[in-house]
Formats: sequence, C-alpha cells, structure tokens
Amino acid sequence: MKLKHSKEKTENFAQELKEDNEPPIDMAFKDGLTNLYSHRYFQDIMDRELSRAIRYKKPLSLMILDLDHFKKIKNKHGCPVGDIVLEEVSIAIKNTIRDCDAAARYDGEKFAIVLPETDLKGAVIGAQRLRKAVEQLEIDTNSCRIDVTASVGVTCYHPTIDKIEKSEFLSEADNALYHSKNKGRNMISIHKNGYKSYQLTNKIK
Repeated sequence: MKLKHSKEKTENFAQELKEDNEPPIDMAFKDGLTNLYSHRYFQDIMDRELSRAIRYKKPLSLMILDLDHFKKIKNKHGCPVGDIVLEEVSIAIKNTIRDCDAAARYDGEKFAIVLPETDLKGAVIGAQRLRKAVEQLEIDTNSCRIDVTASVGVTCYHPTIDKIEKSEFLSEADNALYHSKNKGRNMISIHKNGYKSYQLTNKIK
C-alpha cells in the first residue's frame, strides 16, 4: 500500500511538472530581447516549483547568473552591442540547460535558472557547464569581438530541511552570486542550506 502511494505521488509530480513546463502561448510571459521567460513569469514559476518541491518532498535548485563587467561593455561598445551579448548568452543558456529547467531574464544582465528535482550536486554540475559555455562564446559584432564571462550563485532546497520561503530562497542564490563577484568573478559559489555559509567551487578549465 505504501509503495502504491509513493508511486502515485511520483506520477502526480511528473505530470504536474510536464504540464506546468509546457511553453506558454502568451508572449507576455517572455522577455522581448532574450526570448527567455520574463521576470514576472519567473516569480510564478518559483511559487509553483517551490510549493511542489515541499509538497512532494523533492529537491529544487536555483542558480542566478550575472555577466561580469557588462556595464563596461555597454559603455565602450554601445547598447546595441550589449543587446547582442545578451541575446548570445541567452542562446547559450537555452542550449545548456535541460528541457525541464526554466530560464528567465531576472534583471538587466542577470539570469535565473530553476532546476526542478535537482539536488545541490546536480545544480553545481549544471552551473559549471553553464559558466563554461558563456566563457567559450565567441561574440562577433560588425566592429569587434566581445569576450564575456559570468559569475554564478547556487542554492538548493532539500526536503530534509525546514520549509523555506521564496524570498529567502532567492536571497540565498543572490548572496552566493555576489560572493562569486567579490571573490574574483567567473566562478561559482553555493549556499549550503542549514549552514548559512558559502563554498567556492573551482573553475573548470
């Protein structure tokens, strides 16, 4: 009986995940420049995924990525070149994450990726892959080639810890991101739930 109930919960979780991750038809859900989800829709995704993770006792990870020295790029080359950089980075993000993940333009040159049913180890592997994909971009414009790197902050909700509020979950990833920025950029920091501390991951060469 217990096994049947567990199977039903897993099936319900998978079905909800599939239905909620169907691409929305209304383009208001998308950011006009990057074609990623908008900040507004990202907030809806976070509400839904965090609630589901708590209900079904599944891990949920979040990474926030910020482009390094982006303002210098815009000041030197102009806003049109800055837009090209954002578009190319967005394509790299879409090509790197899984189909079940949700990527959004969080704010300006900052991006957020929600990773359902992903523990901290899996999220760090994904973040390493994403950081490397951005670093390897060759962005050619009419006037020059732009090289760009990204700093990443990662956090994870695990069902073994206490229930967490969305605002706290976002703050954990954001604070981990700024830890990366302050420690040299082009790297990943993780927030370890329960310890309220940061761990710096090594760069992948």
